[in-house]
Amino acid sequence: MGLQRLVMGSLFVGSLAAGSIAYHLFRVQQLEEELQRNQSGNIVNAEVIGKSPLDSMANSLPENIARDEAFIMVYVDEIGGKSYKLPVSTQEYFRFKQKPHRRKYQTDLVNWVTYYNQTIKTYAEFMTKDAKSLEEKAQLLLDFVHRTHVYDNSIEKDRDYVRYPIETMVERNGDCEDAAILAAALMKSIGIEVALLYFPPLEGENGGHVALGVYGNFKGDFYHFDGKEYFYAEAAEADWLQTHFQRKIGEMPSNFKTRTAEIHVVK
Repeated sequence: MGLQRLVMGSLFVGSLAAGSIAYHLFRVQQLEEELQRNQSGNIVNAEVIGKSPLDSMANSLPENIARDEAFIMVYVDEIGGKSYKLPVSTQEYFRFKQKPHRRKYQTDLVNWVTYYNQTIKTYAEFMTKDAKSLEEKAQLLLDFVHRTHVYDNSIEKDRDYVRYPIETMVERNGDCEDAAILAAALMKSIGIEVALLYFPPLEGENGGHVALGVYGNFKGDFYHFDGKEYFYAEAAEADWLQTHFQRKIGEMPSNFKTRTAEIHVVK
């Protein structure tokens, strides 16, 4: 029984408390039964078969989940005036969790932008279905990453470890490259041209910074590359995000305006 069938009916749109971060595992049959009973999408009676954060299950799929497909419910607050409960297959999550996560070079980062993943594409299409332009779609998806991603400074110590978009969506934390990769995958999945922008570290910095470049009719700061203008989009820069809640594509932190970026187009 596939995720696509569950997603396209009603994508669990409901009202959620601000700032909620939670993981619940639901059995597939119970999800479908609840959707049939409650078209508003609020899951009120489904049996919870797990509530713990997933770090302790990172290396293997628990036996009780493997025998009966389940979904991790990711709660998202206020994206374009709506809130969502997004189910991600546990099997899909752990499949990505068990893939190699080490990169050797910055150019390798584009290999983690799995925009062809059906779950990523389905959610990107759903969250932008009412948008009237490519630019509005891109901003909604960037807002989604801002609302779901918690910047984790401790991860900076291990910059060679890179998360896949599904992992970042479920775990809801990571460093700048994890957030940029998730945003890039969501946008590229619906045809928006994107690039990863890598800023080499200055003296005293640990690992530099990764942001997103978005091609489109935006205003603000951009990089010209191969005949196209890629507008700066900040996915997760810790200090700047603390004081800029409404981040728009084209807004660049002042400390990056004079720095050179390596541009890696996602193809």
